[in-house]
Amino acid sequence: MKRGLVLLTTLIFILSCSTSNTPTPVYDDILSNTKWVQEYIMPHSEVDSATFESLPEEIRKRLKEELLSTKNVIDTVWNVDHIKGKYTLSFGIDDQCSLEDEVKPIGTYQVRTRTRMEYHYPDQSHSYNDDIGNYLYELIVEEDTLYLKTEYVGDSINQLVHEDKAYIGHFYKYTLKDISEPYTCPTETETMHFQFIRNGHNIVLNGDEIMTGVINDGYNEINFKELGTMYLE
Repeated sequence: MKRGLVLLTTLIFILSCSTSNTPTPVYDDILSNTKWVQEYIMPHSEVDSATFESLPEEIRKRLKEELLSTKNVIDTVWNVDHIKGKYTLSFGIDDQCSLEDEVKPIGTYQVRTRTRMEYHYPDQSHSYNDDIGNYLYELIVEEDTLYLKTEYVGDSINQLVHEDKAYIGHFYKYTLKDISEPYTCPTETETMHFQFIRNGHNIVLNGDEIMTGVINDGYNEINFKELGTMYLE
């Protein structure tokens, strides 16, 4: 009985060792449990469209403005030199993968409060001559639309030269009320999820978007049409 117990214990030990040494099967022998990265830099530009400049000064200075409303608005002022980013493509043990896009603006931002005044040009009409007196210009505003007519009136001849119209709508003017101290720009991360299929050197990611790539002969780079080259980490 004692000998049988020893044999049974030995058999269980051998089987457990054999099981623990068996490698875990993977979905893809190239991509499973791998991570691929790409770092990138983008320039940054911030456009402030607060100034109304759609009409030439020659016309704008002759039109009467009308204030429609006033309100306080809060927005962000960016002082960013460039943006550093990093893509990380991660594969697990199945046909799932994820792409993480980490974005870090290099610089600062400030929160500002401004008074925004909304204007338009009410219905009105104006006429004036050029410096020599050969041309007569007529400006007519009706329902936020500007009608412009140019006539030649020199040498006792009255002739229409040009006639046009344009919708001029409403516009805004801003005055600064308050602005914060500079803050360091935060890092933002976006993650997309996919299923993947690999056929030789070709790979397709299908999920939040569709991306296609080609793996190099060394199996350490993937060139994606949509992203550029990802490198095995």
